[in-house]
Amino acid sequence: MSHRDGLWDLMGNLQFDLLMSQGLKPSDKFLDVGCGPLRAGVKIIPYLDAGNYVGFEANRDLLTLAEEEIHANGLEEKMPRLYHSGVFEFEAAGEMFDVILAQSLFPHLDLNKVIYCCVKAAQVLKPEGSFFFTFFNNPQGIANLEAIEQKEGIVTFPVLDPYHIPEAFLSFVARKLNFDFEIVPYDHPHGQVMGKMYRWGSEEDHGPLDDVPIREDKKPAAKKTAAKKPATKKTPAKKITAKK
Repeated sequence: MSHRDGLWDLMGNLQFDLLMSQGLKPSDKFLDVGCGPLRAGVKIIPYLDAGNYVGFEANRDLLTLAEEEIHANGLEEKMPRLYHSGVFEFEAAGEMFDVILAQSLFPHLDLNKVIYCCVKAAQVLKPEGSFFFTFFNNPQGIANLEAIEQKEGIVTFPVLDPYHIPEAFLSFVARKLNFDFEIVPYDHPHGQVMGKMYRWGSEEDHGPLDDVPIREDKKPAAKKTAAKKPATKKTPAKKITAKK
């Protein structure tokens, strides 16, 4: 298949080995965010119990390739579910997850979308579940506005794709969502770092999700009333059923 590049097996195995080292079980409910053409999925789906794999992807063409992979690998009996959504509508799957993975997603998202994805993941993560995600680190912190040369000559930027993110920022987001945060050993060929957000107990131990506080400065009311924008319809996540 043409989409199977030279890193296909390497990256698929790397992700699967990482999950196994972190205790993934066949009975776990698993969410693959930005699942693409199932580079990792073709390794993970056979291991999981039937119906336990859910993939979300914003690119319809990649979902078509994912369907082809399901058929080519005879994975229909495992009943993987694929959803088309660009705004992380994980609730469309109708269940909670033990493990969530977002491989090579955050390097293509600005910080607002990274936060949004983390919040949406937290909403569907079981109390003792784990959320794994890769990112390019900015070890110099948020004050660094320069490009960074990562491994293998990859250059990342603060405001351009591929983005880099300070590890401390992700740790801050994790704390605000009542997660613990750590970096997991991961030998990504281009130098992406694997982060892990997790909770060690129940919601009663941590309390409800905590929103990042927003400063509310009192300002005099503006006299001019802005014109209202017409309402736009939100397109719900659509489940993709593999053709037989």
